[in-house]
Amino acid sequence: MTQKPIKSLLTIGAIAAAANLLCHAQSLPPLTHHVRDAVLKGEAKPAGRLPATQTMRIVFVLPHRNQAGLDSFLKELYDPSSASYRQFLTVEEFTERFGPSQEDYDAVGSFAKAHGLAVVGTSRNRRNVDVTGQVSAIEAAFHVTMGLYQHPTENRTF
Repeated sequence: MTQKPIKSLLTIGAIAAAANLLCHAQSLPPLTHHVRDAVLKGEAKPAGRLPATQTMRIVFVLPHRNQAGLDSFLKELYDPSSASYRQFLTVEEFTERFGPSQEDYDAVGSFAKAHGLAVVGTSRNRRNVDVTGQVSAIEAAFHVTMGLYQHPTENRTF
């Protein structure tokens, strides 16, 4: 055999192996199991409350502004017949057109601070506000009670 057919066969083999790996990887179940259904069905038994002084980190995610405009933009962005085809936006341009308003973003930070939570991270696109605070402050801010549950099949609480 000559050099070129060997390279072609190796390339085809590598592509086939990669495709096979991807197909199997996509069919694997997730490594973690979400337990919300177990709580709703009563399979996960209550094990108490979270300590009021425990610190938690939560992330507020604000919705896009002008979702219909964003959907239209994305359709044109990936349509080869569109004048906007592959005309990508910078983070700043995207934020200006589709991100939450600065006022909405500031309101989330103000809400957090007013409820004893500390803003510890923000994002350039004004979508995420990371905060930390004690469980008691989070419970008061959102009018919830945070509990612990025994995992139905694993030796751990959540």
